[in-house]
Amino acid sequence: MSLVTCLLSMGMAAQIFVEPMGPVAACGDLNLPVTFSTTDVFNPGNVFTVELSDSTGSFALPTVIGSAVGTGAGSISCTFPAGIGGGGWAIRVTASDPAQIGDAYALPITTVVPPNAGLSSAVTVCSNSGPVQLLNLLAGSPDVGGTWSGPLGPMNGTFDPAADPAGPYQYVVDATPPCLLETAILSVAVVLAPNAGTSNSITVCSSDPPFILLNLLDGSPQVGGSWTSLAGNPSPNFFLPGTDMPGCYTYTVPGMAPCANDAATLCIMVTDAIDPGEDFTITQCGGPPIDMQAGLLPGGTWTYLGVEHSNLFTPGVDPPGSYVYTMPPTPSCSGASVTATMLVYMPPNAGGNATVNWCASFGALDLFAQLGGNPDPGGAWTDDSGTGALSGDMFDPAGVPSGTYTFTYTVMVNGVCLPGQATVTVVNTAVCMVPPQTNDPVE
Repeated sequence: MSLVTCLLSMGMAAQIFVEPMGPVAACGDLNLPVTFSTTDVFNPGNVFTVELSDSTGSFALPTVIGSAVGTGAGSISCTFPAGIGGGGWAIRVTASDPAQIGDAYALPITTVVPPNAGLSSAVTVCSNSGPVQLLNLLAGSPDVGGTWSGPLGPMNGTFDPAADPAGPYQYVVDATPPCLLETAILSVAVVLAPNAGTSNSITVCSSDPPFILLNLLDGSPQVGGSWTSLAGNPSPNFFLPGTDMPGCYTYTVPGMAPCANDAATLCIMVTDAIDPGEDFTITQCGGPPIDMQAGLLPGGTWTYLGVEHSNLFTPGVDPPGSYVYTMPPTPSCSGASVTATMLVYMPPNAGGNATVNWCASFGALDLFAQLGGNPDPGGAWTDDSGTGALSGDMFDPAGVPSGTYTFTYTVMVNGVCLPGQATVTVVNTAVCMVPPQTNDPVE
């Protein structure tokens, strides 16, 4: 049992008294002197202590608000904490040598806890960070329950960087008199988040042309990022099917603090194209049917001018030109094709050689009609003997002396086959009585 408790239990009267204090109201802690008087004289080194009760006046767990060394009445500088008043609060003065406890004195003092709006500050948020509570971004330890207003007027304190404008946001905490309301300003800046687009997976054909990787990402990726392979190695922004390695490529756009980097992945699968063979050209004159399929991958279809055709090319029946062999398409690959350029012609037919006995009096002779067989039309005649009497197909012997004259018929159909030639020999007689040796009309 302490000495003070022992003295009280013996019924000893207190000898220390707090002098009356005037009513005071303050915002926050209050520094005031507490004046007291004593009826006894205390020993040198004695310490007077001012104790504050709880709100019910109990000194079971008193709060020391000031102390001083002294042997008699005096004044002690004390700090009254914010939040006292409204009745029930009391103080007393105790002494240490000899130990005494003074009378409790009901306080006429009110100290109001001041509002705390935090400290004005500035923050930067990322545009994709999602809604945030502005109170959590203020510096200090702001009280809850205040009101917010921003560039667009009053608001609920939730800031959505995707919708709310950047700028100053004011936080106001109301107060109980004699305290005044408190205000803090939070300046909010918004940094645009990077956009790498959305990941995508594609399948291409090994025969496809090169393409730009960025164009195959979904969304609207921004330029200026960098590509890396699955192994993390730098990669260009293009892909060459059939040459570059299939797999997943990551596109990363760096973010400006506080925004993190953004990344999207493009996974590329490559389907091998079917190679039916190489284009080829066959140039020849005549010959047996040709198998255009020889050496090509089976399973395709032949066409000529878009019309289906067999794989056999028959000279003299099938026209020269381009014959296309097409394989059916596979996933991601269109049907591959081969073009066979067939420059195969039938040799020209100039007919058979002939000899005609002709009399000048019979008139002009149609040389083409004298050729044997079935000669091709459209050829050209040459006056081998230089008679000067040849015009087109017609030989006019008028004025030509008797004699034997030769005329050659030449047919040229292309640059592949050799020209076809046949000769008509005319035995011309200036005057004769025998009828013509031809069924052709005599002009």
